[in-house]
Amino acid sequence: MIKKMKFSEIIKANNELSTSINLDYEIAILSNITITQLQPIFEYNLRKEGIGATCLLGEYDNIVQDSNRFQDKDAVVIFWEACNVVDGLQYKINLLNDVEFSELLEKTKNELLYLFNQLKSTPVVILNKFTSSVFNSHVLKEDKFDNFCYQLNVFLTQKAPDNFFLIDIERIINQLSIKNSVDFRNYYTNKNLYTIEFLKSYVIYTSEIFKSIKGKTKKALIFDCDNTLWDGIIGEDGIDGIKFDGTTPKGVIFEEVQSIIKSLAKQGVVIGLCSKNNYNDVQEVFEKKNFLVLAEDDIVIKKINWNNKASNLEDIAKELNIGIDSLVFVDDSDFEINLVRDNLPDVLAYQVPKSVFNYPELIRKISNLFYKRNITKEDKLRVKMYKDEAERTIIKSNFTDIDSYISSLGLEIILYQNDKKLIRRISQLTNKTNQFNLTTKRYTEAEIENKMNSSNFNVIALSVSDRFGDFGITGVAILETDDSITSIDTFLLSCRILGRKIEEQFLKECLKILFSNNISNVIGSYIPTPKNIQVKSFYCNAGFEVYDENNQTTKYILSRKNFKYQKSTIIKVSYGNQDQRNNGPDI
Repeated sequence: MIKKMKFSEIIKANNELSTSINLDYEIAILSNITITQLQPIFEYNLRKEGIGATCLLGEYDNIVQDSNRFQDKDAVVIFWEACNVVDGLQYKINLLNDVEFSELLEKTKNELLYLFNQLKSTPVVILNKFTSSVFNSHVLKEDKFDNFCYQLNVFLTQKAPDNFFLIDIERIINQLSIKNSVDFRNYYTNKNLYTIEFLKSYVIYTSEIFKSIKGKTKKALIFDCDNTLWDGIIGEDGIDGIKFDGTTPKGVIFEEVQSIIKSLAKQGVVIGLCSKNNYNDVQEVFEKKNFLVLAEDDIVIKKINWNNKASNLEDIAKELNIGIDSLVFVDDSDFEINLVRDNLPDVLAYQVPKSVFNYPELIRKISNLFYKRNITKEDKLRVKMYKDEAERTIIKSNFTDIDSYISSLGLEIILYQNDKKLIRRISQLTNKTNQFNLTTKRYTEAEIENKMNSSNFNVIALSVSDRFGDFGITGVAILETDDSITSIDTFLLSCRILGRKIEEQFLKECLKILFSNNISNVIGSYIPTPKNIQVKSFYCNAGFEVYDENNQTTKYILSRKNFKYQKSTIIKVSYGNQDQRNNGPDI
């Protein structure tokens, strides 16, 4: 845990990681204070998560100029402190008259506008909101410094481009206290405002943004039941003996916990149960306790039995068709938590605090592991989608012929070309799809929009529905033409729609689009990862031939003369928008 490490230990561990990971992600750190110690902390915390970060420091107090120099980096992190907008502004500002105050405010706003313009195409920009609390926490009356920070923060909220992530660092300061966040001695001697403890907390706080962008957020949150979802043991205390509402001091804590869980479910987090219990006892709670906050409809999967919990968690991952490292598990038992940690080290296991009043705080911290900047339509419908899939599985058992089964579903796919209303979902899919993903390239919303605006790219989104329901946007293809070479930059599908021949038809439709534009050859690439081995033969099975291969990438080629389009007899295909540079219909 980085919080418990000394700075010297972080430097050593970071140097060791630098030799064992591909350093392919560059982050520029710009600041108007001394922030050099942030570099190894940021690098180490991201590298240990498998993100090959290299942090580049801009010049001291040169943010505006450096924004031009570093605009082509993968990400930019900015510490623009109000106290150093003008040297010593925290005390000088109260001596300014109203005209001088307004002039300084406008000058700073104009510099921010320049920053926004320079970095509008940078995939990720993290900018801290301005704060006066470090210096004014003891001041009873608001002063001009408070007003200055407030007006700048309103301006940031209104004007910052979509690729800017605004960080309220007062939340971190509040966690640690000003005493533990700020080193005034270092600030007044060398402008080094923040402590190592603050910088570590800042990195932990903001790293979830990078993990989300790089497809490393968690997907499923699994809970034990007794003394985890409610206070008490259902098998011993009975249905009327367990507590989970505001009628008891402990009950209100579990009501709060369940409310946080329900909120996560509404945001698309998969909620499941893994409990050693009699199934009917647990079911009775959900069926008879109408005032239970967490409802049956919020829960996607249940393993309520007397089996080994590690084995049950493995089964949950298989049934959800997600990696075991996508699971987070919460239980009150020391034994069960240690069992999971020993047998499934890739699962993050958290124990309900012995001081149960700390439990809601723990769940809020855990919720950051599922960070998504924006919630899509597909996220909101995820529970229903999983339950629809259970019905499909039942129907499938009645068929022996896969084509007959697929035909019975009434499948329809719709292709949307360069539809800007789908940018958010397309970016999300590139960042979270691991299994059926030929190249596993991660793209931010800004990068997707740039590709849609470029004549060299065609970004195609795939919508899937059947008689059971709408899967939403579940596939993405990014086609690139550069110097007469046409290649499939990205080809991915959500694991939820596999096994229905959709992937084959989607590729055929993409190839049809390419070859109809007089393209002679199409190149497809496969970049292996630990999770996408299932697609290794995909292009070969589609008629492509290998023409280049090394340890990192296998490239395939298909000529126009060898492509024959076949209309599907079991999947209906349509196009949501024909104009590649215009928005398609809102789905």
